[in-house]
Amino acid sequence: MRPQARIAIVQVEKATGCTASAGIGPNMLVARLATKKAKPNGTFRIRATEAQGAIAALPLADLPGVGWCACHMPYIVKARWPVQHLLCQACQD
Repeated sequence: MRPQARIAIVQVEKATGCTASAGIGPNMLVARLATKKAKPNGTFRIRATEAQGAIAALPLADLPGVGWCACHMPYIVKARWPVQHLLCQACQD
């Protein structure tokens, strides 16, 4: 699967002049997290057998949909329980 990702990255750069990165994973969440590790202008793959370990140590702020604002600026997010008031700070918690 990595050769296809590399081909897509080259095509994006050729067509737009912009670099791109590609993350490969067993589902969309893991692929998005892999893309962060692939930056800049590379590919990164997280296999299904590695996914739990790769996610466990991540801070909650690194999860798509939670984000930095929810963890550090709760007054912006209209959450009933801001993340910083929870007893967990990392995914493994």
